[in-house]
Amino acid sequence: MKSDLKTRHGGKILADALAAQGVKLVFGVPGESYLPVLDGLHDLQDQIRFIVCRQEGGASYMAEAYGKLTGEPGVLFVTRGPGATNGAVGGSGECATRSSSAATCGCTVTLLPRASS
Repeated sequence: MKSDLKTRHGGKILADALAAQGVKLVFGVPGESYLPVLDGLHDLQDQIRFIVCRQEGGASYMAEAYGKLTGEPGVLFVTRGPGATNGAVGGSGECATRSSSAATCGCTVTLLPRASS
């Protein structure tokens, strides 16, 4: 068990899990909805390379091509809303050709105060 288990945030845990599975490349457009993951990937930049893309659709095609060429899953990170919609473009091709890939969409959570009765 890792010594910093109680102090790691979710993004660091996810980055560690990707590294443990042997992921070497991650594609995506950096977005504020998954900043903790980007922080975790930055800590592991000697193991996992984040390929910065200009548009989520292009990033999904890159992840798909990486999966087809290497036989390893292409990993894609997109932000919520239009980023997720654009990232789904490549996913349709992956389903049709049975490529291996993993796509993750960032999401922010807002906790609202309870209404007093």
